[in-house]
Amino acid sequence: MCVKLLKQGICVHPMIKVDVLNSNNNYSPSFSAALAMKTSVLRYNPATRTYKPFAADLIKFDKKNPEDYESMKQICGLSDFQTLGSYLLKLWTNNTWNWPAVKSNSVYALTTPQKNYDIINTDDVLGITEFVENKEDIPGFYNQIMFMITRKPYQASNRSGLSNYSEIGTGMVDALKDLYPQKSIAVFSEIEALPFWEKQGFSTVGDRKLIYYV
Repeated sequence: MCVKLLKQGICVHPMIKVDVLNSNNNYSPSFSAALAMKTSVLRYNPATRTYKPFAADLIKFDKKNPEDYESMKQICGLSDFQTLGSYLLKLWTNNTWNWPAVKSNSVYALTTPQKNYDIINTDDVLGITEFVENKEDIPGFYNQIMFMITRKPYQASNRSGLSNYSEIGTGMVDALKDLYPQKSIAVFSEIEALPFWEKQGFSTVGDRKLIYYV
């Protein structure tokens, strides 16, 4: 079985060995990356001065693989991801979500499509998220997006002064909805982010809690 990479005609196994290349061209240890879902974001085209849909990959990390942890450490070292990234790394190896109702606890990164899909440049990572999936929908205990971090626009600016990429969060949420169909999803949002989640189809059920109902 293989996964056809969009627009590249490359066939790869769902679980493949991938190296991480940072901006200093230093490699991290290989990790077992799984292409979880294809999605899209918007990329700025300076020639037309407009944003156009652009393919992106949601990649799943193996939390039981120590090399995946080392690779995520490099990603979390990027300035955009440092604050919540440190929180993610602390939770990586503990059993915080090891409850009877929990089916899985997964960490994902959203990246631009990789040329050969054997090297990931940390500069191509657009966002990271953690998702807790329950064995079944239980009122008051939904599948939950624990957090979501995306690159800040000013970190990826071009000569126009505009961000190279837009709608990163939307692309990640759409990928999670497709990855977990028939699953209601909850998120505890910061007050200033409530409009974003409502735009994604989530309904407010408390001061900061929102639910996406299937």
